[in-house]
Amino acid sequence: MEQNTYFKVEQFCDCTIRITDNTHCLYEDNSNSPYIFGYKDTITLDIVVLNKVDGPQLGALIYTTHDRGNLNEVYLPLGEDGYYTIYHIILPTVDWFKK
Repeated sequence: MEQNTYFKVEQFCDCTIRITDNTHCLYEDNSNSPYIFGYKDTITLDIVVLNKVDGPQLGALIYTTHDRGNLNEVYLPLGEDGYYTIYHIILPTVDWFKK
């Protein structure tokens, strides 16, 4: 099985998960370039979906800025046991877009 190296999901016994972003290693400091963005010019959007028998249900929608450095972790309590799909999306910030 191929392991995803861009983000890691860990489950804990207290029914919480931790989503850790590892994409900071893909960015260089390109703050002088108008077309390329650095890690601090991006945010993470994590969408957690519970896959139920009667259809998918949104479990959480979390966005995290990258202005605190390279460590980007989200802790999330899960309300129900089940099969979840996690979408981990990296987007440029509005400030970068306006430049």
